[in-house]
Amino acid sequence: MRIFFSWLMLTCMPPHAGCTRVRGRQKHPHTHSMLSWMTTLEQSSLTESSSSRCGVSRRRMVTNAPHVKSAQEDDSAWLLPIRNRNLGISYAGESTRLRCALNKLISNQPFVLSMIGGSVTEGNGGTKTDPSWPVKLHMLLQQLFPKNLNITLKNGARGATQSSYMSYCFSEHVPKNADVSSDAGQLSSRFITLLPNQVILIEYAVNDPWQGFPNNTLDNKDRRAFEKLVRLSHDWPKRPAVIILNYYSWWKGEQFQGYPLGSGPFWSNAEHQFDEFSHYYSVPTLSLKAAVYRLFLQNLTGFQVGNQRVKSIHYSTLLHVSLQVDSYGPPTINGTEHRFYKDVYHPHGATGHRVMAELVLHQMLAVVKDLLRRPLTLEDEALQQETLPRPMLKGNHHSQLDMCHFAERFNALVSESGGWSYIDEGTEGRPKLGWVSSIPGSRLVFKLSTFSGRPLVKSQQAKNRANEVMVNLAVMESYEQMGVVNVSCLSGCDCETQQRSMTIEEKKSPIVLWSFPVGRSHVLLPPP
Repeated sequence: MRIFFSWLMLTCMPPHAGCTRVRGRQKHPHTHSMLSWMTTLEQSSLTESSSSRCGVSRRRMVTNAPHVKSAQEDDSAWLLPIRNRNLGISYAGESTRLRCALNKLISNQPFVLSMIGGSVTEGNGGTKTDPSWPVKLHMLLQQLFPKNLNITLKNGARGATQSSYMSYCFSEHVPKNADVSSDAGQLSSRFITLLPNQVILIEYAVNDPWQGFPNNTLDNKDRRAFEKLVRLSHDWPKRPAVIILNYYSWWKGEQFQGYPLGSGPFWSNAEHQFDEFSHYYSVPTLSLKAAVYRLFLQNLTGFQVGNQRVKSIHYSTLLHVSLQVDSYGPPTINGTEHRFYKDVYHPHGATGHRVMAELVLHQMLAVVKDLLRRPLTLEDEALQQETLPRPMLKGNHHSQLDMCHFAERFNALVSESGGWSYIDEGTEGRPKLGWVSSIPGSRLVFKLSTFSGRPLVKSQQAKNRANEVMVNLAVMESYEQMGVVNVSCLSGCDCETQQRSMTIEEKKSPIVLWSFPVGRSHVLLPPP
């Protein structure tokens, strides 16, 4: 029996003053290759001139582009064939931001890859010899552009999280200011100003819920969170390029509607719903399943899905099915990895992760080739500065005032923690920090300020949204040994007591948001 509290997010509706003290109380528990083929690109050295934000020369409308050789067309050098790489570009979208960012890359200027997503992007399934797709992509770009010593990887992904968490804690993982240094160790540049030249890659198609929404509508809390994340990514300083990379897990689809577990339903992720936002915001989008599904069906080397090295997996779904998955044969033959997945959730570093890196690289090289044909102009800069359209989902504006209390900042809010312990349940390099209790009746009390200087609305509508904040508590759910928790307000605020069981049926342990509105006090308290 246990309860796990991780992070605290606060959303003001609108921003106001006040103080919230919230109590968590545990109730009765339930039982519980590297691609060595890459050709070096010959760099041209044009005279520098004053540049605009997008990197367009005010004096000469040309790009400092390299002479690219035909590495992209050398299909024998890729694990993923070119036909499938092209299939994986499910929506080209508006390429102007990518053109601007990649122009900096090929011009030997600082270039930043930022990733957000779940455990796949965090690196699960990768190793030091066969790294995860973000690390592999970073290494490939360093090989392709050896003279650019300022290609930096910023991996902000967190395992078991959903886009709802990242939409509140975005700045914790994609910082506005950062020290940027070359991992190659040959040169280090420190940036005190806003991050330039960013490409932000978003991966949540498997982690985010995708079924069971009322009336099959997109207007629900999960899709609203994803839209806010897309808007926030586009609205970040220096207006970075954004790519949505949709992951696909053959084994993750639950058994339903006559599809046996492990049969790989093609539509068993949130991709088809994410595509609505891709099209609305013209976001370049990559689809792993569009690229590899036919290769799965052909059972080709490197794309085999039926030989996971897993003792067993149990899904308690609508049909309450158990399945034993044994290795169907040697994972490698003559040193060649046959499996696409390392386990039932995550890709293998030598195959699945490599394919994901190749898919992103293929799109980037296509944009680089376009840059060589059509150098940047001031029209590109004007397009890059276009404002976002109104939200697709009514009133779903992203907030610049959201506050994320994570790790030590969360701990600073805690005023009572009898029976609770602050621990790290993650692995080396992948922390999972939070407060845990296994003692029934234990209390965790924290005090939260929502001060903004705006007066409270003193009227009959004092308890409506104008005088509320939305508190979002990040909690871990799991399939065994979890308990039940109550949340209530103690002083300086009012809210309805809520109770939640942390036990779920599916065999996984996600971090999810528990949201509840809290009324404010008429006493203005300054922030701590």
